[in-house]
Amino acid sequence: MAFLTSIKLGTQEFAEILFTYPNDGHEADSLEDTIKHYVLDSLRREGIGGFAVNLRVEAGIHFIDIQCETAGIANAIGARYGSFFDIGGIGHTAAEAFQTNGSWDAAWKFLLPLGLPMEFARAIEIMDFPPLSLIKKQDYLNSKTTNRWWELLILNGVSNAEKERYTCILDIVPVAAPAGDGKKLDESGIYEGPFDAYTHPLLNLFSKAPHGQARRPLIALGLPIRRWIERNWGKSLNILDVDTLTVDGGNVCPVIASNHPSFFYYAVKSYSDIPDAMQKNLAAGLAVMKQDIVAAAWHAEMGKSPESDPSETLAESKEKWEDKDAELLALVKKQAGIPTLVEFEVEAAQLREEALELRGIEPTKQDLAELERQFYAEGKESR
Repeated sequence: MAFLTSIKLGTQEFAEILFTYPNDGHEADSLEDTIKHYVLDSLRREGIGGFAVNLRVEAGIHFIDIQCETAGIANAIGARYGSFFDIGGIGHTAAEAFQTNGSWDAAWKFLLPLGLPMEFARAIEIMDFPPLSLIKKQDYLNSKTTNRWWELLILNGVSNAEKERYTCILDIVPVAAPAGDGKKLDESGIYEGPFDAYTHPLLNLFSKAPHGQARRPLIALGLPIRRWIERNWGKSLNILDVDTLTVDGGNVCPVIASNHPSFFYYAVKSYSDIPDAMQKNLAAGLAVMKQDIVAAAWHAEMGKSPESDPSETLAESKEKWEDKDAELLALVKKQAGIPTLVEFEVEAAQLREEALELRGIEPTKQDLAELERQFYAEGKESR
């Protein structure tokens, strides 16, 4: 027996807005094809199985009809997804208002986080903006940085089958821009409040777990997100600080501050034209990796057990990866595309020796903070 839920989108014009239709590179697809593509992606990533999706039009109003195997899942999906598209409408209104102030670049496009797991997600990754390339890919999770973070989650016990449920992304602005436009977006004032009426309800919706369970953990990825938290909650977070954010209704979400996933790629190539540049690059990459692997460990554990104490989980995550420099250096080289030896035993011995040598030139937290400022000043963040 199948149970039906219906989600009202609105007029064809509004449905096209919600799905950024037509998607770049997919102009031959119909609106129905585009909607079904994203909704099917979301449902698949929810891990529920046994569903079907159809688009229905009545008196010019578009509806998404979703069939599920159980009434409870159908009702939950209908409520959550319906609220998501309602909030998406708020985001578009904010985008229209922002366009009138003259700071909107002609290359930018309104884009919601489509195709994500929302009802059965385990954690919320908060980021700054989605790159335009995601529209052409028609996949919000198809990016180099998401793949990099998934590898860190898997190393911390998340299965390959479950990794997508840990990656419900909330970008604080629903504006797709070229990957190198981070600085331009920042200078436009787009992070200073024009989209708060969209982002806050979306954070409340995404962080809400089913059946009254503890709120989902938040991973604040990057400097713009830490500034956004300070502006909205008055909390100044450094990398690997944990705290809580209160959302609508007084509900409390645990949060950890971490690097933007692409900061690693910048750090591991940050030095050039100096003696021992390769060693300096490896030292910087290793320092960032040490932070990221701990944040990913916290992400994985809190996603699995959101009722856990966030500070205790952080301490356990640090302990888990303490004194594993050689293992992490191998991961640095792998993710940075640096060739390694074939002979495992020789490689392991070399990595241990090399990791010891890097300790003497590893950047301090202050050095990393300055490197991060340079990273954003140059507009290098991307996905």
